[in-house]
Amino acid sequence: MKERDLLKKVVDTFDKLSIRYFVTGGMAAIAYGEPRYTSDIDVLADIPLEAIPGLISEFPFPEYYV
Repeated sequence: MKERDLLKKVVDTFDKLSIRYFVTGGMAAIAYGEPRYTSDIDVLADIPLEAIPGLISEFPFPEYYV
């Protein structure tokens, strides 16, 4: 999965589960038009306990590690 596709999955899942988040680092810089090479995604999220089962469901093991 490409980084952009993974970021879309994370954003869509967080929106679906009403999890507050923001993207920072290299991917955020790229989104604002600053070209750079990066292969990581930095996301800060405020995940309530009740959202954890939904996260596990959306990101199943062994494809993902939650």
